[in-house]
Amino acid sequence: MAAFVCAGGAALAQNPPVFQAPRDLFQLPAPPKSPDAVVVKVNEAVIRQKDVDREVERAFAQVAPQVPPEQHAQVRQQLSQRAIEGLIVRNLLLQGADQKGIQISSEEMEGVRKQIQSQLPPGQAIEALYQALGVTAAEFEENLRRDLRVQKLLSALVENVPAPTEAQLREFYTQNEAQMTAPERVRARHILVRAPESDPQTLRADKKAKAEDIRKKLIAGADFAAMVKEYSEDPGSVQRGGEYVFGRGQMTPPFEQAAFSQEINAIGPVIETSFGYHILQVLEREAAHKQTFEEVAPRITQFLQNQERQRRVEQYIGELRSAAKIEFPQP
Repeated sequence: MAAFVCAGGAALAQNPPVFQAPRDLFQLPAPPKSPDAVVVKVNEAVIRQKDVDREVERAFAQVAPQVPPEQHAQVRQQLSQRAIEGLIVRNLLLQGADQKGIQISSEEMEGVRKQIQSQLPPGQAIEALYQALGVTAAEFEENLRRDLRVQKLLSALVENVPAPTEAQLREFYTQNEAQMTAPERVRARHILVRAPESDPQTLRADKKAKAEDIRKKLIAGADFAAMVKEYSEDPGSVQRGGEYVFGRGQMTPPFEQAAFSQEINAIGPVIETSFGYHILQVLEREAAHKQTFEEVAPRITQFLQNQERQRRVEQYIGELRSAAKIEFPQP
């Protein structure tokens, strides 16, 4: 140790030590926590590391393709903080539902199960959904009942929100007049012959030929809506006869370019996008224009009511949080 304290430094010169500056301890990666480690307690409810990890993995799976590998750790840390906050709020709301005696009946559960089943692809059993979510049937039922209880609680909080008066609507319109411009929009319908870019070129060529054949039938007078039902592979629009209403920047570029340039009611040439081959018919095109008060009043009403609903929910959560005992155990 004398070498480190001598004033002249002769000893250091003769015996230079092998010395590495220690890393900032705050930059060292934290050791992994046990899945059963308690992260936070909300009154009597316990949130464990495995609960946080589950939420982080679900959220990360959605954003991972857009995140560079060198940022994965940082993003996971951010998602972890959001997950903890979300789990705290969820537990507060569940405890609020307990206080108000909110439960979900067997009939309500069965109705939601049927609704979920109806939204699955034809022939797909609900068990496939459990597998995709990484949960057992019992866990799915528990999570569903929990979420329905929270939903029922929040619905009760925001029901009977009064509609704003006309004076309030006009005040909002005047204060936000610069934002009352409706962008250029198109109402169009299409038929999609799906052909992912990963398909072999020979298969894509066959699908393009199929799209060309559908186009010929439409030009010859075939009913567009009927052809949508028979041929279109776009589940998002089939039930609407293939229709979409959209502005610029909302569709893939080749599709958008055709929609904003094609003649009204014409059956345009086959369009190739990353989704496949589209046959497009533009039904209506609306130029950008300033919206009148009468045009936007219903949307302003909805916006102001939603704003009040959000205020009520945030106030209620704040009240629950203020009354709760929230503890973060020391590692």
